[in-house]
Amino acid sequence: MEKAGSTGKAIVTRLDSPWPGACVVAMESPAVPADAAAGLHIEGVFTSWGFERTWPFCHFDALEEQTDGRVLTCTGRGRLDQRDDRPFTLRLRCVAEPERVRFEGEFTALSDEMHMNSVCPCLSAPAFARTNHPPFEMARRSFIFSVGKGLRWISDAERIWGEHQETEDGPYMQLFPTADHLRDLAAGKANRKRLPSSWGTPHETAAAPLVGWIGGDSEYLIAVGWENGYQTGIRWGPCLHCDPSTVLPTGEPTRRFRGVVYILPADLDALVERFVEDFGERYRKDLRRAPGALWPYRAGRLLDGMEGASLHEWRTAGSRVAAYESQNNLWTNGHTEQTFFPEGVTEGRGSMVWEIPAGEGEASLSRTVRPTEALTHVALDAVHRGEEAADVRMSAQQRGREIGAETFRIHPGSNRRLLLSVKHCDGRSDVTIELITCGQGRPLRLVLDNLRGFTASEQRPRNASV
Repeated sequence: MEKAGSTGKAIVTRLDSPWPGACVVAMESPAVPADAAAGLHIEGVFTSWGFERTWPFCHFDALEEQTDGRVLTCTGRGRLDQRDDRPFTLRLRCVAEPERVRFEGEFTALSDEMHMNSVCPCLSAPAFARTNHPPFEMARRSFIFSVGKGLRWISDAERIWGEHQETEDGPYMQLFPTADHLRDLAAGKANRKRLPSSWGTPHETAAAPLVGWIGGDSEYLIAVGWENGYQTGIRWGPCLHCDPSTVLPTGEPTRRFRGVVYILPADLDALVERFVEDFGERYRKDLRRAPGALWPYRAGRLLDGMEGASLHEWRTAGSRVAAYESQNNLWTNGHTEQTFFPEGVTEGRGSMVWEIPAGEGEASLSRTVRPTEALTHVALDAVHRGEEAADVRMSAQQRGREIGAETFRIHPGSNRRLLLSVKHCDGRSDVTIELITCGQGRPLRLVLDNLRGFTASEQRPRNASV
């Protein structure tokens, strides 16, 4: 694959309205697959009406566009939630370059009673939904930079239960507050009551207002950053969000926001350089990979699908395992495709539940696998179906020595990939994977699936940073 932008051609932008009332800036890079074409949708805003807080959708009644070389300017008039008493105007200027598109927006509320506190630009691509099978894959392919941890796949963060809509779950979804926003709150520069309570985890903080996704076999990435982004992560689409706060102390009706969409090779260093150039050198120290981080994206190799006869390979102490029976709600890969999957299954057709009775002391679960070559990481998907947060120590042993160990906290209702870095593993001997947790006041049920191993010899993209 050619390096994105290597031809020197800018990303092509155009105004699109794929459904009535939509305003989408479509972006096509000449060097990535067609389904990697991204769209930035001005989805909604967060507003205050007196004591009422709402998160209405933007419905555009009229759109105009002007093109001058690489610059696309969009002007729109509309109504929030199609209400006549909530009119607005939007002006959006887009400047296309070979590997990024810069956005500058002005949103003006035409009602004296409406106070806009944030804007919600939604970044989507057909490839997001197409690859979100099963529906945890979007989280495995998406990343932020976490305070104190560096590069963080969203699947591996200390997650909470994500968004829930009626009987459908989106297990890939999660939002994270940004360090900038938390600092503004502490300094009194942002009003917590005027911004929406999100589905974001309070247990991890994004070091920068940036979120990205890896496409193909780590051939390219799509990322977005917004100035004053107060939360960032994945939402329903599946889509990437980095919602900018526009809270101001004055009653000015116009709110301005600025951001950049990046479409480039899966080169983390190149992304960091562009982001720092666009948003400031102060972010550089946090935009890093910690030792042992998994990069670039790799699917890994299945070691155990956690269903059928393989359940008998697991050894337990102070606990039991059984085939998991999915709950009534389904998992969906997003609104775009609306493909449904059994809840609790992240690989194959079934999964396993590990049950620890209330008051039990230390409980353990283990099995031995024979890798075909040396491993760099092992991973296991876990879904918490208990009522208290659980600390689970995961370890790997080979030839009587421990080659990796880490303790993971899993919160009720959440799902999380437990990704363990291992060292000095060879491909000639068995590896034992063990989980240990201590007793709780209430029974603990962890749904487990998709035990995978990662090797250094897995195919790497030609242009990826290693």
